[in-house]
Amino acid sequence: VQSVWCHHDPQNPTKICPFCLNCFCQAPAEYHKQFWESAPESLRREHESFRKSRHPLGNLLVHSGLITMEQMLNALAIQTRTGEKLGEILIRLGLLHESELELFLKLQKYDVPSPLKSEHIHLMALQKLTPEFCLENHIAPLEFYTTERRSFVVVACVNRTQTDVMEAIRDMLTAHPVPFLAPQDEIDSAVRNFVTTKKGADETEAFSAGKWLARLLSRALSKDATDILIDPSQNVVQVRARIDGVLYDMDKLDKAYYPRVVRRILKFHGLTPGSLNEPIRGEKQISVRGREYKLQTLLLPGADNPSIMMKLINVSSFLKDISELGFINFQLKQIQTVLSRSTGLIVVSGPPMHGTTTTEYAFLQYLQKFNKRIVTIETPVQMRLPGIQHIDIDPVHGKDVRSTLQDVILMEPEVVYVSSVPNQETMKLILDYSASVLMIIDFNAMSVWEVLRWFQEHQFPAFLVSQRMNCIMNQRLVRKICESCRYDSSLQKGLLLRLGLTRDEVDEITPYEGAGCEQCNFIGYRGRVPIFEILLWTPELATLWDQQAPLETLIQEALRQGYLPMRKVCLRKISEGLTTVDELQRWNIRDPLMKGDE
Repeated sequence: VQSVWCHHDPQNPTKICPFCLNCFCQAPAEYHKQFWESAPESLRREHESFRKSRHPLGNLLVHSGLITMEQMLNALAIQTRTGEKLGEILIRLGLLHESELELFLKLQKYDVPSPLKSEHIHLMALQKLTPEFCLENHIAPLEFYTTERRSFVVVACVNRTQTDVMEAIRDMLTAHPVPFLAPQDEIDSAVRNFVTTKKGADETEAFSAGKWLARLLSRALSKDATDILIDPSQNVVQVRARIDGVLYDMDKLDKAYYPRVVRRILKFHGLTPGSLNEPIRGEKQISVRGREYKLQTLLLPGADNPSIMMKLINVSSFLKDISELGFINFQLKQIQTVLSRSTGLIVVSGPPMHGTTTTEYAFLQYLQKFNKRIVTIETPVQMRLPGIQHIDIDPVHGKDVRSTLQDVILMEPEVVYVSSVPNQETMKLILDYSASVLMIIDFNAMSVWEVLRWFQEHQFPAFLVSQRMNCIMNQRLVRKICESCRYDSSLQKGLLLRLGLTRDEVDEITPYEGAGCEQCNFIGYRGRVPIFEILLWTPELATLWDQQAPLETLIQEALRQGYLPMRKVCLRKISEGLTTVDELQRWNIRDPLMKGDE
């Protein structure tokens, strides 16, 4: 017991024999198991403290086979002389890529699930390795990561110095194994569930579609994902999640298991398979970690298997008061003014997945306070609010927006909300009805001026637009800098100018960025923040429209009246440390008078 610990694996060291001066790191796994089972309690406690310690960067890189111990010692010697960060030295020496450093900094804080269960195992990796290989060597593949140069697989194991086993994993998966310690009994138990057993001529497979879906939903919701996309390709099923407007890889699934997943999803929603040659939709209320979600699932037919889109709506964050949307004070007053009108058209525009539906539902809740008779026409209904009549449009079964709108007007509503305007004929009907009803519509556009250009290009009668329009608004959800790792980026003015900012814009902003931390999954962003532009339709603009003036003339008149372009709003958010110049560029948020904007 008084012998010293070896240095081979700081998180799983073994004792050095005082007679032969060797440790037993290379001993068989069974020897390790028997040794620790019979070791004194004090020794086991000391060993357990090593196992629970965090993972030094150098150890992870060596155990993953990315660098040798000699290369690590050389880098540490340089670090002693220069004071540089270890990762920066390895990149400078050409031993590591920036994307790999980012991944391994994240993996420093990785914890193997405890207790380890079968649903934590990466199924495709297990299939390639085979459960028998994993049981024999007491390992379990858990997570797959891909960087710009190489792929990596997190492996639970009982001994990280099994070089022959790690080399076999690297060859079979064409990925570098990143070993993490876990109890042998948990590893073996989790893997054993996937060993097939014969029952006559039938073979029972351990894959559980229900457990796989539960794990997928739990992981997606823990990262505040809004959508899950499951897309079967020729050889594999790709699973991605949309987080803060960006799609990230979540998992890969063997196509052999996919039919079970499809059947499980249909059963979960209480649907019958019927014909998968047409879209199938389902809805379900679920509760996860005390939060209520509405799950909307769409199965779209494919050449072989259907694609699946799952929308995750957080009920508490979806329904917002109008004052919580993020309007600048004067914009909020403008919206309240147009919502107080009894007739006319309000256009809420933006690109897909940018929160227009949340805005529109906030408008509906605001109008409810005044006891308005409200009817919605949606594809599909996002949320059913008490006191509002929601009509769900299903074009597959013969319903369409135009005919439904004609029926709705006979009900004499005061407010009608249309979530999708499919064609020019429907828009003409909306303009006609807005003479007697307050109409709110959702429109796919990148700016308020793109909406007006659409009306121009489709040659709507000028008087219809000029007389019926109340306002056009456009919105964007830009990624929000993580508050835990935000810093003043101190970008040089020359760089900002090259990024397309004007000198005046460069002078007026203080740019910030996110360094990346555990709170934001090392992305630098966490959540999204809305930005709006609102074009109030004034008598002056109506007159210019009747005169068929060019859009540039309307823009100049709007600016004269106080219209605040979205670019100006975004620059304010940048200076407030809420978002970045990268987001301004990513969504091409331009000044309306910039050449080529329209």
